[in-house]
Amino acid sequence: MKHYLKTTVLTLLVLMLSGCANTSKTDWDLYELNGNVKSYTENYYEPVKELGEWKAGKPEDYRNYRVQFSTDGVYEQMEFLGKDN
Repeated sequence: MKHYLKTTVLTLLVLMLSGCANTSKTDWDLYELNGNVKSYTENYYEPVKELGEWKAGKPEDYRNYRVQFSTDGVYEQMEFLGKDN
């Protein structure tokens, strides 16, 4: 019984200490980006099926945006764009 109690306490201690690990996360991690990304742009298109394959059709008027980051990986701004950026 004492062995079971020691193992349980030791396991809980390890789990608590691993949760306190200091990991400095940037906004790059939040957006799941690798490397020093300055900005990225997402454009959405209405999908069109041609010859059995899906292709980008007409650009949508909404949901297009550009996200910019500082050199430290901190989110700076988000621009919402029209279909012609």
